[in-house]
Amino acid sequence: MKKIASLTSLALFPLAAPAALLFDIDGPGDLYEPRELRAFDWAVGESLAQGVVLEPPGTPFRTLAQFELSDVLFSDGTEPLPIGSDGPFEITTVITIDSVVQARTDTFIVYTFLGGDVDIYYDDLSGPASDNADNLNTNNGNLFGAFGNGELILSAEIQPMLIGANFTRSPDVGLETLDQFGADDLGVDTILGFGAANFTGEVDFSNPAWFPDEDADLTMTITTFETPFASSEPSGNGGIVVDRAPDYGGGPNGVIQGSDFHSESDANTDFRERQIPEPKPLVLLAAGLLGLFLWKRNHGNNNKTRRNRVNA
Repeated sequence: MKKIASLTSLALFPLAAPAALLFDIDGPGDLYEPRELRAFDWAVGESLAQGVVLEPPGTPFRTLAQFELSDVLFSDGTEPLPIGSDGPFEITTVITIDSVVQARTDTFIVYTFLGGDVDIYYDDLSGPASDNADNLNTNNGNLFGAFGNGELILSAEIQPMLIGANFTRSPDVGLETLDQFGADDLGVDTILGFGAANFTGEVDFSNPAWFPDEDADLTMTITTFETPFASSEPSGNGGIVVDRAPDYGGGPNGVIQGSDFHSESDANTDFRERQIPEPKPLVLLAAGLLGLFLWKRNHGNNNKTRRNRVNA
């Protein structure tokens, strides 16, 4: 029985159960403790697809997005965070996605993701007011504006995906005002439409003060690209989306070929601990055969020894 047990363990390579992925909301601060992380739920933000309007299949472009974190989903419950000017801190993300137009009709577009980056920041709001993500209508001089300052706590490399995003234009609907959240700060009209995106990211940096576990990856879903802006304030009047001021080409949003497309967006991020790959079936088979060979060799030697003793 011992020999069978050792053969079984050799062939199956049992793996230890993965540890919980921990997250501490304020890192080195003392307001929170590390807890088992499930997901981030971002407040409604915005996206900007650069130079893609009415461009044909095969056209490369870059999509930019920015969000502020509103809720952290832990295994034991949800922790709402202060957003806007409430403080005493904010957690934000800036996203850049290199894309290409895969296919399009008059009302439907599919995009392929080639790669990109997700960067997540923690800002203790100790800097000037223009550094606060609540100030959308300012360009504070940072490379990534008010959403890309503070301390970098995580970055991930977006993996290529054949069908990464899609957008559907609402047919037979005229133009409407792009900014319908409060006062119209943009003075720009827009086509109407909606879409979504999904991608995975391999984490290449995590700050241990916030993420004590180093081996993590993420899946991010931009659940909506939508026009008009009805639930959040868009950047405008000199404001930027990540690192670019929207360029509507002198006309309505989504109408002038080669211009940017500006949309309200919502997103969430799921986290998982990076798993050690399981052995492939052929590896398992080879290991099992090796174990069987070793068992038979030892068994044969033992039989031969017994026979020699009997003959002696």
